[in-house]
Amino acid sequence: TRLQVAHHSVEDLDGWRAEAQREAERLIPMLESGPAAGVLAKAWLIIAFVHGTVCRWEETAFALERAIRSARVAGDSRRVARLSASYVMALGEGPTPAPEAIERAEELLRHGLVDRQAEGVVLLALGLGSRPYGFNLRKGSRAIGRGFAWVKEKVPVLAGLVAVILVIFLFSSWAQLYATSKDKA
Repeated sequence: TRLQVAHHSVEDLDGWRAEAQREAERLIPMLESGPAAGVLAKAWLIIAFVHGTVCRWEETAFALERAIRSARVAGDSRRVARLSASYVMALGEGPTPAPEAIERAEELLRHGLVDRQAEGVVLLALGLGSRPYGFNLRKGSRAIGRGFAWVKEKVPVLAGLVAVILVIFLFSSWAQLYATSKDKA
């Protein structure tokens, strides 16, 4: 827990990553032989975070898979769901072949996810979400970049909003200047 909190305030992130990995790797063997599956899930999450922050997706997915397994043993279904969302993203970004990543994501859904947001991430990754854009394992991890066609449809509305904001800003500035000049007079 100390290491999870410290990453928000350290200046040497590489040093923190090295320390966090050393500490987690030291604790994991001890935790695997004991009854503390929830703590083991946290240790694997730290390992996943260490690798994920430098885009080592294969190692991140490996650690998240272990964290999910430990969270299931601990009976922590909410943690399983949240880890599953991260796991699917790591699978899609890493070298895991798409058919295997799809199979793993579908397996997560078969187990059931209690967090609707996490379930939504997995569904979107499988291309089963209600939106036509997003991270999609079936189309490739870069599908989101090709999926911004909806922005083109919204350009007139966005331009209109910008114009309205500009007019309001100009009117407000004029009113403020007018009021200031009246006060001085």
